[in-house]
Amino acid sequence: MRIRGLLVGLLVVLFIHSAFAQNVAFLVSMEVTGMTQQCVYAFGADRYTLTIAAHENCVLSIIVD
Repeated sequence: MRIRGLLVGLLVVLFIHSAFAQNVAFLVSMEVTGMTQQCVYAFGADRYTLTIAAHENCVLSIIVD
């Protein structure tokens, strides 16, 4: 059981490290505007907007430059 806990902890640390190493912005809000939807993502103090069709779902995260 202890080894399993250590492995899970290691995977979480690796996931968090890889997420920030690749500049991943996470979904913070969304707004439907007529036939489109604005998905707003945050990476640090920066905000990014992705416009998609109103019936589509916003992805939870995006990779930014």
